[in-house]
Amino acid sequence: MVFGKFTGLAARCFPEGAATGLWHGKGIASGYDATPSSNRKYRRRWRVNSFNFSYHSNLLNKTFRRINVSTAAARMIDRCGGFDSYIYHTPVSKMNSILGATLQDVMRKKVELDPENTPEPEFIVRHYRLSSEEYNAKREKRLSQTRKDTREAARQQFELAMQKEMEKERELLRNLRMKS
Repeated sequence: MVFGKFTGLAARCFPEGAATGLWHGKGIASGYDATPSSNRKYRRRWRVNSFNFSYHSNLLNKTFRRINVSTAAARMIDRCGGFDSYIYHTPVSKMNSILGATLQDVMRKKVELDPENTPEPEFIVRHYRLSSEEYNAKREKRLSQTRKDTREAARQQFELAMQKEMEKERELLRNLRMKS
């Protein structure tokens, strides 16, 4: 097994699909599962939830087609502010990908060799931070709206429950008055 600088045992540390995909720390899990009826156990493998995406790298000026990307990696790429920022700043141990490690090496060499035509690492970091702040602001806005909606729904349920209780009490009082 040979993947660039990863050969032999080092290449075996990565999951099977890591040569052609970005999985962001996810891997194929194996274990036992049981049948619902007889409760017999059998070996099972849980594969990564992944899709094929195309990404464009502004730093390398190249489009990568059909990269197998896990849903966790796709979320992180969006959160980091783009493909270049994700590849450039994410540690190889987090990416869990030979493709990611190779692209990261190429990007770092390109930034070292030709700093005029490529964005500086500080620009990428600034872009990452802005995107992260924007992401957190949007998330907080969404959560506050959800909290507001949840509070409103809880208040309405409480009011309905109180109205039902009041109607029951009124009904009991009516029944008591009719009997007496």
